[in-house]
Amino acid sequence: MMEMQLTADACSLLQMGRTDAHPSMQIVTLKKMDQKSEQKSQRFRVALSDGKRTQNAMLATQLNCMLVDGSISLFTVITLEEYIVNQVKNEKIVIILKCRVEGNPGRLLGQPMDDTGAPLVAEGLQSQQGGPPQQQANQQQWGAPKQPQQGAGNTWGAPSSGGPPQQQ
Repeated sequence: MMEMQLTADACSLLQMGRTDAHPSMQIVTLKKMDQKSEQKSQRFRVALSDGKRTQNAMLATQLNCMLVDGSISLFTVITLEEYIVNQVKNEKIVIILKCRVEGNPGRLLGQPMDDTGAPLVAEGLQSQQGGPPQQQANQQQWGAPKQPQQGAGNTWGAPSSGGPPQQQ
């Protein structure tokens, strides 16, 4: 399998406000943002990596479906096709309007540093409520009703102790 390529110095291009480039970058963090009461759709904040540095970004709400269907997840490599760069306080944030998924190598590419100059460690990266809702591990599963044991005195339709209602 061919190694996925990230666009060299893409973070520098984005910091300069360039929107004419179409860089390939990797999603290295994915975080659901707190929803404000006036917002109708959930927003997601991501950190993009060019293999050396990271850039904070937000996914436009029209891309949420890509999270739900699993197209975008942690370590996904995307090509930014349409985006804007906004100044928020003293930080530039990329708003991703349209992107193309290149694939997911399942691991961190390169050795990117965060904005403080600290190296990102693959073991420390995780999706923080970013993807589609996952089933809770302790959630009880219901299957077909248990068959009554002969001589156990069970009858169909009798109240059950702690399980789903039995079919009659």
